[in-house]
Amino acid sequence: MIGELTLSFAGVQIRTQSRKSEVLLACLALSGNGQMSRQSAAGLLWSDGTEDAARTSLRQAVMTIKRALTASGFDGFEAGRDQLRLDLSKVEVDVLSLSGAAKSGKVPDLAGLHRFRYAETLLKGLEGLDESLVAWISMQRQVLRDTVTDALQAGFQGAAGKLAQQQAWARA
Repeated sequence: MIGELTLSFAGVQIRTQSRKSEVLLACLALSGNGQMSRQSAAGLLWSDGTEDAARTSLRQAVMTIKRALTASGFDGFEAGRDQLRLDLSKVEVDVLSLSGAAKSGKVPDLAGLHRFRYAETLLKGLEGLDESLVAWISMQRQVLRDTVTDALQAGFQGAAGKLAQQQAWARA
C-alpha cells in the first residue's frame, strides 16, 4: 500500500472492476482486525450520496470483490449481513510489515522505509475518490508515521552501548 495500491494473490495481480472495491480491501487490511461494519464502509467510501445509494454501491463493491477473489482462489474475504472481514492471516500488507518489523526491534528494510518516510505515498492516488476517504487516508498516514518513528527511536535507544546496532537504527 506504499505507493499505488496493488493487490495480488499467489503472485498474480488481482484487479477488480472498481477502484473503490480495491480501496475497501485496503481499508479492511488497515483496520487493525480486518473487520469493518457495512455502515462504516459505506460512509467512508460513499459519503457524498444518500444512505441508500451508499448501501447499494457497497453491495456492488462486495460482489465485485467476491468475484475477483474467488477467481484468484483467495478465500480470506467474508461479507456478513452487518460486517465485512478480511482474514489478515492470509494477507501481507507492506505498511504493516514495515511497522511490525520496527516495533519488534528489527531494523526495517531501508528501501521500504525510505519510500514510506519521504514519499508519504500510503494509498497514493486515491485522494480524489471521496472526501471521507481523504480524511481517513490522512489519519492512516499520520498513525503509521508516528508508529514507525516511535519504533525507530525505541530501537535506537534500546541499542545503547552497541555501536553497530545504533548505527543501523540511525541509518533507518
